[in-house]
Amino acid sequence: ASSMQEVFALWGKVPPCAVAPLNADVDLILMYSMHFETNPAALAAATELENGFANGTYAWAQCFRSLTIHQANLTSYEDIYDARGYEVRRDWVNGPNLVFRAVLKNFMDGTFGNYSHFYYMEFDAVPVREMWMDQFVTEALFYPEAAIRGSHFRGDTWDTFLTSMPVELLYHINGNAIYNVRHPWLQFLATKLDE
Repeated sequence: ASSMQEVFALWGKVPPCAVAPLNADVDLILMYSMHFETNPAALAAATELENGFANGTYAWAQCFRSLTIHQANLTSYEDIYDARGYEVRRDWVNGPNLVFRAVLKNFMDGTFGNYSHFYYMEFDAVPVREMWMDQFVTEALFYPEAAIRGSHFRGDTWDTFLTSMPVELLYHINGNAIYNVRHPWLQFLATKLDE
Protein backbone atom coordinates (compact mmCIF):
# COMPACT_ATOMS: atom_id res chain seq x y z
CA ALA A 1 0.00 0.00 0.00
CA SER A 2 1.34 3.42 -0.89
CA SER A 3 -0.98 5.79 0.95
CA MET A 4 -2.78 5.91 4.26
CA GLN A 5 -6.12 5.68 2.45
CA GLU A 6 -4.98 2.52 0.63
CA VAL A 7 -3.79 0.94 3.88
CA PHE A 8 -7.11 1.43 5.61
CA ALA A 9 -9.11 0.48 2.51
CA LEU A 10 -7.27 -2.84 2.66
CA TRP A 11 -8.34 -3.23 6.29
CA GLY A 12 -11.92 -3.07 4.97
CA LYS A 13 -11.17 -6.14 2.82
CA VAL A 14 -9.01 -7.97 5.38
CA PRO A 15 -10.64 -6.99 8.68
CA PRO A 16 -8.51 -6.85 11.84
CA CYS A 17 -11.08 -8.55 14.07
CA ALA A 18 -14.25 -10.63 13.97
CA VAL A 19 -16.55 -8.41 16.03
CA ALA A 20 -14.56 -6.92 18.88
CA PRO A 21 -11.06 -7.74 20.16
CA LEU A 22 -10.69 -10.80 22.34
CA ASN A 23 -10.71 -9.88 26.04
CA ALA A 24 -8.73 -6.71 25.46
CA ASP A 25 -9.17 -3.02 24.83
CA VAL A 26 -7.12 -2.26 21.74
CA ASP A 27 -6.24 1.30 20.79
CA LEU A 28 -5.01 2.33 17.35
CA ILE A 29 -2.06 4.69 17.72
CA LEU A 30 -0.54 6.15 14.57
CA MET A 31 2.73 8.04 14.35
CA TYR A 32 3.45 10.55 11.59
CA SER A 33 7.18 10.87 11.05
CA MET A 34 7.40 14.66 10.74
CA HIS A 35 5.41 17.76 11.85
CA PHE A 36 1.89 18.13 10.48
CA GLU A 37 2.40 21.87 10.03
CA THR A 38 5.08 21.14 7.41
CA ASN A 39 2.71 18.97 5.36
CA PRO A 40 -0.89 20.18 5.02
CA ALA A 41 -1.81 17.10 2.94
CA ALA A 42 -0.69 14.78 5.77
CA LEU A 43 -2.68 16.83 8.28
CA ALA A 44 -5.77 16.65 6.04
CA ALA A 45 -5.40 12.86 5.67
CA ALA A 46 -5.00 12.43 9.43
CA THR A 47 -8.03 14.63 10.13
CA GLU A 48 -10.11 12.72 7.57
CA LEU A 49 -9.10 9.43 9.21
CA GLU A 50 -9.94 10.71 12.71
CA ASN A 51 -13.34 11.98 11.53
CA GLY A 52 -14.12 8.75 9.69
CA PHE A 53 -13.19 6.73 12.76
CA ALA A 54 -15.37 8.89 15.03
CA ASN A 55 -18.31 8.79 12.59
CA GLY A 56 -18.20 5.01 12.15
CA THR A 57 -17.30 5.31 8.45
CA TYR A 58 -14.86 2.41 8.66
CA ALA A 59 -16.13 -1.09 9.50
CA TRP A 60 -12.72 -1.94 10.99
CA ALA A 61 -13.12 0.86 13.57
CA GLN A 62 -15.20 -1.52 15.73
CA CYS A 63 -11.96 -3.40 16.45
CA PHE A 64 -10.46 -0.45 18.33
CA ARG A 65 -11.43 1.40 21.48
CA SER A 66 -9.84 4.62 20.25
CA LEU A 67 -7.69 6.23 17.57
CA THR A 68 -4.93 8.73 18.30
CA ILE A 69 -2.40 10.24 15.93
CA HIS A 70 0.98 11.50 17.12
CA GLN A 71 3.95 13.19 15.48
CA ALA A 72 7.56 12.02 15.72
CA ASN A 73 8.68 15.54 14.77
CA LEU A 74 11.57 14.40 12.58
CA THR A 75 13.24 16.96 10.37
CA SER A 76 13.52 16.37 6.63
CA TYR A 77 17.22 15.70 7.28
CA GLU A 78 16.32 12.88 9.72
CA ASP A 79 13.32 11.43 7.87
CA ILE A 80 15.27 9.41 5.32
CA TYR A 81 14.01 6.34 3.48
CA ASP A 82 16.03 5.75 0.34
CA ALA A 83 14.75 2.69 -1.53
CA ARG A 84 18.06 2.42 -3.39
CA GLY A 85 19.43 0.88 -0.23
CA TYR A 86 22.49 0.49 1.90
CA GLU A 87 25.07 0.56 -0.88
CA VAL A 88 23.96 4.04 -1.99
CA ARG A 89 23.31 5.53 1.41
CA ARG A 90 24.30 4.08 4.79
CA ASP A 91 21.45 5.87 6.59
CA TRP A 92 18.89 4.71 4.01
CA VAL A 93 16.30 3.74 6.69
CA ASN A 94 17.06 6.46 9.23
CA GLY A 95 13.49 7.81 9.24
CA PRO A 96 11.72 4.50 9.94
CA ASN A 97 14.33 3.62 12.58
CA LEU A 98 13.84 6.93 14.41
CA VAL A 99 10.04 6.57 14.27
CA PHE A 100 10.32 3.07 15.75
CA ARG A 101 12.54 4.38 18.54
CA ALA A 102 10.05 7.18 19.28
CA VAL A 103 7.15 4.72 19.41
CA LEU A 104 9.07 2.32 21.65
CA LYS A 105 10.10 5.14 24.00
CA ASN A 106 6.52 6.46 24.24
CA PHE A 107 5.20 3.02 25.15
CA MET A 108 8.02 2.28 27.58
CA ASP A 109 7.79 5.57 29.48
CA GLY A 110 3.98 5.61 29.56
CA THR A 111 3.52 8.65 27.31
CA PHE A 112 1.02 6.68 25.21
CA GLY A 113 -0.68 5.26 28.30
CA ASN A 114 -0.50 2.17 30.48
CA TYR A 115 -0.07 -0.73 28.07
CA SER A 116 1.34 -4.21 28.56
CA HIS A 117 1.93 -4.90 24.84
CA PHE A 118 1.84 -3.18 21.50
CA TYR A 119 1.97 -4.44 17.95
CA TYR A 120 4.21 -2.31 15.77
CA MET A 121 2.98 -2.40 12.20
CA GLU A 122 5.16 -0.71 9.64
CA PHE A 123 3.33 1.41 7.09
CA ASP A 124 4.05 -0.94 4.20
CA ALA A 125 2.93 -4.09 6.05
CA VAL A 126 0.00 -5.73 4.29
CA PRO A 127 -2.39 -7.96 6.25
CA VAL A 128 -3.20 -11.12 4.31
CA ARG A 129 -5.45 -12.92 6.77
CA GLU A 130 -8.75 -11.81 8.26
CA MET A 131 -8.88 -11.30 12.03
CA TRP A 132 -5.13 -10.65 12.14
CA MET A 133 -5.49 -8.42 15.20
CA ASP A 134 -7.40 -11.13 17.06
CA GLN A 135 -4.36 -13.35 16.49
CA PHE A 136 -2.00 -10.69 17.85
CA VAL A 137 -4.14 -10.19 20.97
CA THR A 138 -4.15 -13.95 21.53
CA GLU A 139 -0.37 -14.15 21.12
CA ALA A 140 0.25 -11.18 23.43
CA LEU A 141 -2.05 -12.27 26.23
CA PHE A 142 -2.29 -16.06 26.07
CA TYR A 143 0.91 -17.41 24.51
CA PRO A 144 4.05 -17.95 26.61
CA GLU A 145 5.61 -14.64 27.58
CA ALA A 146 8.15 -13.16 25.17
CA ALA A 147 9.85 -9.77 25.01
CA ILE A 148 9.39 -9.56 21.23
CA ARG A 149 7.19 -11.89 19.21
CA GLY A 150 7.79 -11.57 15.49
CA SER A 151 9.65 -13.00 12.52
CA HIS A 152 12.61 -12.35 10.25
CA PHE A 153 12.20 -9.88 7.41
CA ARG A 154 10.55 -11.74 4.51
CA GLY A 155 10.23 -9.04 1.89
CA ASP A 156 12.20 -8.69 -1.32
CA THR A 157 13.07 -4.99 -1.27
CA TRP A 158 16.62 -5.72 -0.16
CA ASP A 159 17.39 -8.35 -2.78
CA THR A 160 19.40 -6.07 -5.06
CA PHE A 161 21.86 -5.05 -2.33
CA LEU A 162 21.89 -7.97 0.14
CA THR A 163 25.49 -8.88 -0.63
CA SER A 164 26.73 -5.41 0.35
CA MET A 165 25.01 -5.30 3.75
CA PRO A 166 26.79 -6.11 7.01
CA VAL A 167 25.66 -9.20 8.92
CA GLU A 168 24.14 -7.17 11.78
CA LEU A 169 21.71 -5.56 9.33
CA LEU A 170 20.86 -8.83 7.61
CA TYR A 171 19.76 -10.40 10.87
CA HIS A 172 18.08 -7.47 12.60
CA ILE A 173 14.64 -7.87 14.13
CA ASN A 174 11.62 -7.36 11.95
CA GLY A 175 9.89 -4.23 13.21
CA ASN A 176 6.47 -5.80 12.60
CA ALA A 177 6.18 -7.57 15.93
CA ILE A 178 4.42 -7.70 19.27
CA TYR A 179 6.43 -5.93 21.99
CA ASN A 180 5.91 -6.75 25.68
CA VAL A 181 6.47 -3.39 27.38
CA ARG A 182 6.80 -4.99 30.82
CA HIS A 183 9.35 -7.63 29.86
CA PRO A 184 12.80 -7.03 31.45
CA TRP A 185 14.64 -7.95 28.25
CA LEU A 186 12.73 -5.38 26.18
CA GLN A 187 13.33 -2.80 28.91
CA PHE A 188 17.04 -3.62 28.72
CA LEU A 189 17.05 -3.28 24.91
CA ALA A 190 15.19 0.03 25.08
CA THR A 191 17.80 1.34 27.52
CA LYS A 192 20.59 0.24 25.16
CA LEU A 193 18.92 2.06 22.25
CA ASP A 194 18.95 5.26 24.30
CA GLU A 195 22.67 5.00 25.09
